[in-house]
Amino acid sequence: MIYCLGNTNYDIVFNAESFSTATPGGSKLNTAVSLGRLKQPVSFISRVGKDILGSRIEGFLKKNRVATTHFLLDKHIKTNLALAFLDDEKNASYVHYGSEKTAFPPPEVDFSGSDYLLFGSMFAVAKPTDLLTEEIVKRAIKSKSLIIYDPNMRKKCSSSQHSYKQAVLKRMHQSHIIKLSDEDLEALGMKPQDLKAIMGGKYLIVTQRDKEVLFFSDKVNLQVTTEQITPLSTIGAGDGFNAGLISALYNRKVKAGQLHELSAEEWREVIASGNRVAAGVCKQKENYISQYMEL
Repeated sequence: MIYCLGNTNYDIVFNAESFSTATPGGSKLNTAVSLGRLKQPVSFISRVGKDILGSRIEGFLKKNRVATTHFLLDKHIKTNLALAFLDDEKNASYVHYGSEKTAFPPPEVDFSGSDYLLFGSMFAVAKPTDLLTEEIVKRAIKSKSLIIYDPNMRKKCSSSQHSYKQAVLKRMHQSHIIKLSDEDLEALGMKPQDLKAIMGGKYLIVTQRDKEVLFFSDKVNLQVTTEQITPLSTIGAGDGFNAGLISALYNRKVKAGQLHELSAEEWREVIASGNRVAAGVCKQKENYISQYMEL
């Protein structure tokens, strides 16, 4: 099973001055839906309000083959809203309404050595959900699951980088694969060579929007080109990359202790899978790949 852990929003997207779409969102939800559409076994761990939007999101997840065993509808909170405003290059800026004011008990996830856990964003480092994240990540580590971390900090967090940088580094040390963007590195005040020096022994992936993807490990250094497209929206592009990456590894039945066995060519193919799904997301208005896309 592939587990995705993170926050949930209902996204309302505006293109120029006009309303564009309204759809379930949140970075790890986006990845979970793309994985479900790729027919991978995926479960989403999160919480929403027990309200109309929360119920719609739950139904949407089930419709897209995402297990909701650990998806909590809580009558004490309201489902978060995120307003996304696309610029001329289809990149988004956000205004968020709502917050996780109280932590919720960690669900009893029965991790195994064949499972994957994807987590990240502010959900993983900001109080109070950092405590929930810590408990779930520790369980995954104990079970020897393969752990993928996407900080997803971006420019929105650059003003608070000093507050969160140590927490982000801790999460990196807890993970096997670290995927982040050039914007994440900028927000953290780091360059790729800094990351490589600090995170020796990890598998590091740096996306750079429409430029090549960088990959670093103790044995392999790669640059993988991306498909040049005219996007309808870039919302969910990085989340789609995660889905393609994870899907390629899961299809190969790679466990955490076997990552070092992958050759440079295999890593290139895995990263190319991430690029294909990211491009697929950008070619439509939703935050996920088309229901008909196949790798």
